Amino acid sequence: MDTKLNEKLRAKYVILTFLCCNRGERFTAKEICEFIVRNKLNSRNSEVHHNAISRLVESDKHSKSVLQDVQVEKRGGRNYYWMESL
Repeated sequence: MDTKLNEKLRAKYVILTFLCCNRGERFTAKEICEFIVRNKLNSRNSEVHHNAISRLVESDKHSKSVLQDVQVEKRGGRNYYWMESL
């Protein structure tokens, strides 16, 4: 499998797991990035940008893939991401 594709898939599952573990709470892409970097969940400990998180979620929602159940709401010029409570 292509390494870049594998890294994107891994990032999607990290985002999904983070949001599932915090169901009902809303997070900005920047907050998700900070969690990933703080816990060293990014590939090769590289910097993660909030724009990359936003693109991953948006592209995945349209393709009905891993992050299709992530909710997105725009408030005050920021996108907030979350999973519905059970």
